[in-house]
Amino acid sequence: MDVRFCRALWGMTEGITLEDKFRISAETGFHGVEADLGAPDADEIRELSAKYGIFFVAQIFPESPEGFRTWMDKAVRAGATLAVAHSGRDRWTFEQGSAFWREVLAMERDYPIPVAHETHRQRMLFSPWDTARYLEAFPDLKLNLDLSHWCVVCESLLGDIPEWVELAISRSIHLHARVGYEEGPQVPDPSAPEYRRHLDAHLGWWDRLLATRRADGASCLTVTPEFGPPNYQHTLPHTNLPVSDRGRINLWMRDLLRDRWGS
Repeated sequence: MDVRFCRALWGMTEGITLEDKFRISAETGFHGVEADLGAPDADEIRELSAKYGIFFVAQIFPESPEGFRTWMDKAVRAGATLAVAHSGRDRWTFEQGSAFWREVLAMERDYPIPVAHETHRQRMLFSPWDTARYLEAFPDLKLNLDLSHWCVVCESLLGDIPEWVELAISRSIHLHARVGYEEGPQVPDPSAPEYRRHLDAHLGWWDRLLATRRADGASCLTVTPEFGPPNYQHTLPHTNLPVSDRGRINLWMRDLLRDRWGS
């Protein structure tokens, strides 16, 4: 099974064009890019993907079934191979969320690309317990695995809820490779020895995801190292200068997984 790495365009804002971002991603050995589909022009994304020979993963933000259809229509126009959806809101009741899923999961069948719904704070899948209820109720619901958010919500490395973690892994089709910790979704630098146990916990989850996708007969696992800019990234007081190099860290994470998985 192939592992294909996407470069997150989130944080690449140093006065460069969208084409520069695609070009740099291709030149640094990424197979694809992942980006918020809100601002870029769909036709330009399709053209740049073809020009640089890389695929596009669209981040979308639906808060209603109607909004989901609008976002997905644009994702298809952009030539996306996958949509990563920040779906709904954390404050919804289970009944409200279930009504959303019934419509949206039926709509997914109308589109030629899969949808991975984010395990993200502020969204419906912000917590292990809510996510487990929805996964059990909706067998077609697929996830983007980003357990860094759950580390914050649970203020732990999730050691006391292995059954919910394994359920999420079993239903995930895309990975955001970012290391979280008990008080935040992003350690300052995962290569630092003081964050070794956090890195090891995430690597264990990601290894199980790879094994699960392989056992399911999937031809590919897509992975986006997604260490972001401030305020995800820690900064020095008064100056707001980042304490580490986000771009270097994402490359380090890509290379670590590539070597670990032989991909």
